Amino acid sequence: IGRLKYNVTINAPPGISQECQTPLMTVLHGQSITLTCNVTSFPISSVQWFIDGKLLQQVLPNDTYDIQNSGMRLIIARADDEHGGLYICMAKNQEGSDSYSVLLDVLRRPYFTYRPFD
Repeated sequence: IGRLKYNVTINAPPGISQECQTPLMTVLHGQSITLTCNVTSFPISSVQWFIDGKLLQQVLPNDTYDIQNSGMRLIIARADDEHGGLYICMAKNQEGSDSYSVLLDVLRRPYFTYRPFD
């Protein structure tokens, strides 16, 4: 009796885990923040970040953020006003796509625009 051997590959569309993630994040001006996009899929997905509906690389200067871990981690080292907005992480492969969005609010400490009178 002969033996047959099969290799089975199951493709799956991307899925983004939203555990421990919140749809609204705040960061103090000048502080760092990391946005994560935990993607599972087969084959591996391409991951892109958008801000306010536009591809991140087309809006923000490259030296103001760092994309790591095949796109699943977005690090902003020094948050500025330009970093505030609606971020969308989009994962795609030939089986489909998934997305996750988070609204980032950059807060500034209050300051006087002019010196108050005594």
